[in-house]
Amino acid sequence: RTQFCAIGSVKSNIGHLEPAAGLAGVVKVLLAFEREQIPPTLHVQRPNDHIRFEDSPFYVADQVVTWPRTTGSPRRGAVSAFGMGGVNAHVILEEPPVAAPREPLPPRPHLVRVSAASEDAVRQLAAAYAEVFAASDDDRRTADLCHTANVGRSLLDHQSAVTGTTGPALAEQLRAVVAGRLPVARADAALPADTPPAAPDGPPDAWHAALDDLARPGHP
Repeated sequence: RTQFCAIGSVKSNIGHLEPAAGLAGVVKVLLAFEREQIPPTLHVQRPNDHIRFEDSPFYVADQVVTWPRTTGSPRRGAVSAFGMGGVNAHVILEEPPVAAPREPLPPRPHLVRVSAASEDAVRQLAAAYAEVFAASDDDRRTADLCHTANVGRSLLDHQSAVTGTTGPALAEQLRAVVAGRLPVARADAALPADTPPAAPDGPPDAWHAALDDLARPGHP
């Protein structure tokens, strides 16, 4: 078989990123997986005469190439990074499996902690969170976003907290943080985390409201 594997370079699109050039190639392949399209390599007028592409497995992707999923064979892309400083790397990426559909969850309260190095940074982060949560109309996605925000970010010097049952409701509370209607406190890792008045097996709304009341003043 000949000319079944597209090749290209992201440098024609964004230039040479020096140490980050290989990472840019990885991002290009990941986006090609997601969009199911191979983006073109720009400005290719005439391939190198010393490379006989017609006799090889490769062809230059000088226009958009559709790259749909197929059953039984996952899509794979390779990224090469060679540098004057001695970089010599080649990685092969394989598309992730199709995520199984998830059953919707019943509405339930969620808690989001917003932590940053300064009060202004907390409000800026809250604004960014609000945009994401406003677009979340699926409770599982909202729960995933809350988990990532709460667990995937270290406790920094300032924080606030919001609670809500839906993504848009959380977005409204986050915008209240941005506007100053909800306070930003200085987080204190030494501050004892008092036991909330509602037990974990008590009413979910009361439990989450109690956690919110603890987190907002700066409890860890």
